[in-house]
Amino acid sequence: MTVPPGGRVDRLAASVEDRGLDALLVTDLVNLRWLTGFTGSNGLAVVGADRGSGATVQRFLTDFRYRTQIEEQIVPGWSREIHQDLLLASLGGPPADREDAAVRIGFDDANMSVKD
Repeated sequence: MTVPPGGRVDRLAASVEDRGLDALLVTDLVNLRWLTGFTGSNGLAVVGADRGSGATVQRFLTDFRYRTQIEEQIVPGWSREIHQDLLLASLGGPPADREDAAVRIGFDDANMSVKD
């Protein structure tokens, strides 16, 4: 597999910020592959900007079955997290340093329900 060209995450993070969002949740497997290089069947990614530092946040979450695969496939720059629970539940709440605790997260409504 070819490694996705650089700049995809930065362009996506800039687009997320331009839309007034704190982060984008990517769950569609085709989009995950385009963004991260992951070809497995269970994963999600979160892309956004850290409000404190302005650095791009790149989190990739999957389950234990893909431990080896993510080390081989996920392009550099992503944090790689293995979780036992449902991946959406593993995301956690808003950052502790946020006074308002409100976080605006974008998602693809063709791939995920509002309820989720």
